[in-house]
Amino acid sequence: MQRPEAIESVHTDFLDATDKDSFLLPSLALAEAAFAEAEANYCRALEAIEHARGPNHPETATFHRHLAELEHARGRAAEEEVEPLLRQALSIFETTTGPDSSEVAHVVLGISSRKQLAEALGMQA
Repeated sequence: MQRPEAIESVHTDFLDATDKDSFLLPSLALAEAAFAEAEANYCRALEAIEHARGPNHPETATFHRHLAELEHARGRAAEEEVEPLLRQALSIFETTTGPDSSEVAHVVLGISSRKQLAEALGMQA
């Protein structure tokens, strides 16, 4: 069954007149809001853990790592946002769990894979 010409014209005109990418904007806005809320929650949790356990506790390092992973997922792979969080986690884990621990390995893997991805995309890690 073929659409009537008038309907086809309206449909085509609507799509031509509308930025097709704008249909994604509400979804992107919701995603950004969810990231912002998650970031705020991680920051509050990090402050609470630092206060309760101290700045050099493995749980504090875990929250540094999770916050870095969130920022990376959010698209903030810039060195000034993600790298310091991962370096802080690495320092804490090396001191508290030892340089050969799985926690240290996990953070080192995160740092190196992030740099490799940035290089592959032609971006600065």
